[in-house]
Amino acid sequence: MKSSVLPIVPDVFGGAEGILGKEGFEDMRVFIDFAHDSLVISRSHKERAPMGFATIPVKMQRDLLIAEVRIGGVKAKAVIDTGGQQTCGNLALRDALMRHRRNQPGNEEIIGVTLDRQSGQTLAMPPINFGPIQIQNVSIMLGDINMFRQWKLTNEPALLIGMDVLGSVDTLVIDYKLKELQIRLRRGLPALSPATYSIKTGA
Repeated sequence: MKSSVLPIVPDVFGGAEGILGKEGFEDMRVFIDFAHDSLVISRSHKERAPMGFATIPVKMQRDLLIAEVRIGGVKAKAVIDTGGQQTCGNLALRDALMRHRRNQPGNEEIIGVTLDRQSGQTLAMPPINFGPIQIQNVSIMLGDINMFRQWKLTNEPALLIGMDVLGSVDTLVIDYKLKELQIRLRRGLPALSPATYSIKTGA
């Protein structure tokens, strides 16, 4: 990695040493094996997904890894963030979802990497269709969250998919050179169809 200017903050997610950003990852492959607590960063050789893995195309936008998702009848941009503990969404997503719902969301707080606290509303999501994968039983916080303003993702429905969802799979591969995610679900999770798989987070 080239020389960088780094922010110094009092606490990072409850005491971790720090956060590794996406700088220098353009030609890299990140292999995360949650079942064996293993993470390997290596150069990408454009390896295609092995048997048993689902493939999801992504694109880079403002150094963010973004996938297109559909939540109920709402199209949204999903930021894939292995540094985020909690999945959350912006106000545009909340407003789009509330047009199709009657129940009112609850209130919740999210604590950022700089220990700032932001309030929002918690809403049970309809199934999130994420490429060939459907994510079920997720409640996420929706609100006017600073990071969506910084990312200029306030005018359209958007969410951040954090480790509460990503950590529910068996293996996650992020191949920056191929611009795709390769995901292997945990054994025993049901297939909705020959090409569609279901993650149930239990949230």
